[in-house]
Amino acid sequence: MNRRIALNLAFGLSLLCATAAWAQGYPERPVRLIVPWPPGGTSDAIARLIGPELSRRLGQPVVIDNKAGANGQIGAELAARAPADGYTLLLANADTHSINPSVFPKIRYKALEEFEPVAGICNLPLSIILRNGLGARDLKEFAALAKNSPGKLAFGSWGVGSASQVAMEMFSKETGVSMLHVPFPGAAASLAALMGGQIDAMVLPIGMADQPRKAGRLQLVGVAAQKRFAGTPDVPTFIEQGFKVDAGNWFGIVVPRGTPKAVVDRLEKELNEVVGLAALREPFTLQGVEPMPLGAAQLRMFMANEAARWGRTIKAAHIQVLD
Repeated sequence: MNRRIALNLAFGLSLLCATAAWAQGYPERPVRLIVPWPPGGTSDAIARLIGPELSRRLGQPVVIDNKAGANGQIGAELAARAPADGYTLLLANADTHSINPSVFPKIRYKALEEFEPVAGICNLPLSIILRNGLGARDLKEFAALAKNSPGKLAFGSWGVGSASQVAMEMFSKETGVSMLHVPFPGAAASLAALMGGQIDAMVLPIGMADQPRKAGRLQLVGVAAQKRFAGTPDVPTFIEQGFKVDAGNWFGIVVPRGTPKAVVDRLEKELNEVVGLAALREPFTLQGVEPMPLGAAQLRMFMANEAARWGRTIKAAHIQVLD
């Protein structure tokens, strides 16, 4: 064997052994879980549901670090620039990895290139809600009303390029209707405007929509998912009503690209077990989400497909934020 080849082989083997030995001791200090959204929201609640159990399994504290701003871009960029050592995790979702790359031309991270997928966590079904008195009792009546009044109905969202806007654009594309988009600074503000009659409709996570629905303050006419949500079994899906729209938000754990495979494998194993815990089913349902246990390879494929799917709608609707 050529001496140079032998030396390179020996070096590679020694590096591999050193990495494996280092990974066996992982983690030796607290692990940071970046949540690119403010405290108190669904993303934060999900992180705080899985954090304690992941901490117990890793034998080190999992510290929730909320880094909100720019539709999740600030936290995602921070995670992308962190050392690839397994001590920084990111709670990614449809906004950070499926929507932002198509909406923001000046985005400062590469969603599918600068992260290693680790594990799927959960799916958050989105729903369409209508103001009382609009005159539509289901999605077919809503679509007919919008088609007969092109550009006159107004729908709200929690921001330009948000999942709430893009999901409604999916519905508009499927039905061929045209509505006026009114962005608000957050889901709570847009929901208040809907209940106040200032707008006619909006897309909202089903967990947030169900409470005002039960209070009789709005109409929940459909969930944009492949199956009915366990927490609202009486609400039909878009597909059941004849509309091929699946616009659920998703959450998964990713780490900076280059994180040792042994560390990714350990995190994948522990997170999949956490997501599968029976004790988390009810808390997940109360948050309006359902478990989505995916391994690293599955999550990688899922993220690529979601980026392409949401991207097609964004391009067709000409949604872009120039900042």
